[in-house]
Amino acid sequence: MDDKLTRPHPPPPVWAYLFWVIAGFSWSYGSLGIMTIGIYFLAGALVLTIIGLVARGLRNQAAVGAIGGIGLPLLYVAWLNREGPGQICHTFGNGGLHCTDQWSPWPFAIPAILLIALSVFLALHCRRHETAPPSVPFW
Repeated sequence: MDDKLTRPHPPPPVWAYLFWVIAGFSWSYGSLGIMTIGIYFLAGALVLTIIGLVARGLRNQAAVGAIGGIGLPLLYVAWLNREGPGQICHTFGNGGLHCTDQWSPWPFAIPAILLIALSVFLALHCRRHETAPPSVPFW
């Protein structure tokens, strides 16, 4: 029997997972801020993705970190709109008043939480199965 088929591979390092989280974050943040600073984040995301696809240590199950990275900017937008929906006004100690319109945070929070949870679940699932001993064929 081939030794490569029966030998378990070590799980990918945590830094590889964080690399892909940053790449996914850059894609998502760049898309959300395309009219301002987003184009620079998209350029960085493209570079990170190319590095991740070329580097041997990054072409593994750690790439599921990109899914969680996509959810991080969505979670930030949900946090910024945490008092919404509607017009929110804050008074200042000197008598000033500042009002802003905020959206409902839920259209951002729910996908963000689902994406981050999926990424963590897949990373733990891959890590658990990579360190498991090889199974014995049933035949």
